[in-house]
Amino acid sequence: MDNLRLSNFYTERYDVGEKIGFVKTTIDFALQEPSLKEDLLHFKEEILDAQKVK
Repeated sequence: MDNLRLSNFYTERYDVGEKIGFVKTTIDFALQEPSLKEDLLHFKEEILDAQKVK
């Protein structure tokens, strides 16, 4: 057992079996992608502004 190495990994768990889990997973992965992040955040603001009660 001289070569035994242990590591702890902490990661987000995704449940894509439900519709909301799939959406959350897709958004989370998109936000981790530098080429998508800025556009996605801008899109989020547009959607939230459109949903506001006037």
